[in-house]
Amino acid sequence: MNRYLILSIALINIILLSSCNDKSIVLTKLWDTDSVMLNPESIVYDNARDVLYVSNVNITPGANSNDTIFAEYITKLDLDGNIINLKWIENINRPAGIIINNGKLIVTERNALAIINIEQGTVERRIPIIDAGFPNDVTADENGVFYVTDSNKKCVYKIENDSVEIFVEGEEVASPNGILYDNGKLIIGINSDNYLKSIDIATKEIKNIAFLGKGTIDGIRKFGDNYLVSHVEGNIYMVNKEGVVKELLNTRKEKFSCADFEFIESKHMIFSPVLNRNMVTAYRF
Repeated sequence: MNRYLILSIALINIILLSSCNDKSIVLTKLWDTDSVMLNPESIVYDNARDVLYVSNVNITPGANSNDTIFAEYITKLDLDGNIINLKWIENINRPAGIIINNGKLIVTERNALAIINIEQGTVERRIPIIDAGFPNDVTADENGVFYVTDSNKKCVYKIENDSVEIFVEGEEVASPNGILYDNGKLIIGINSDNYLKSIDIATKEIKNIAFLGKGTIDGIRKFGDNYLVSHVEGNIYMVNKEGVVKELLNTRKEKFSCADFEFIESKHMIFSPVLNRNMVTAYRF
């Protein structure tokens, strides 16, 4: 590769990372989908197919119970906001957190972790989570071990080789929601005290990263050495490693919720499930 091109790429990366603390950073809305979904909660990008998958949790009375209903679905979108298949996966029970791991789509249900075969578009199998309250978000480490938050309990589950155990439990992790694995640590939103926290995988030591104030912490994504974090009520923040919080988006006045969003760094785009408007909104970062 031409050395001038290498230097140019390096300079662009430095500018992008240093701009994390730049007050000029803004999010510009690109599009909204039609309001045809069923309380979209979480979204993930499939870079192998250049599409998005959206979990539709269907918030109804009793939706946090363990009743097995299988009345909800996963929607497939393109990056221009066109709905490819509204009910791509239908045999699903109030899905929330959604990730892609080892070529499979991994989705939390009310009492299980669903493993979806993307090529076939079917639920391949389920890992039951016995006595679950509200399994909400999921992440995976480099070894394919899953960690799942239970927002109705004071715990985080660890799922390895289909075996489920409580990884951490107690007041420090009461009402957990968003979770992200990052270099040996779990980055987690705790809604009992409104802190973004880290949990060391090896020692289980819990540390506060930043206080985010009133709201329900949901989506967490990495950007350089920083984190992008959402409040369901309509905010996206940038949090640096020193715990400094910068607000990038505030749609509370418009009552546009911002649930478990997706961030594609290479495309400088954020995709936000608007839980209370049954649609997805895209922003240019």
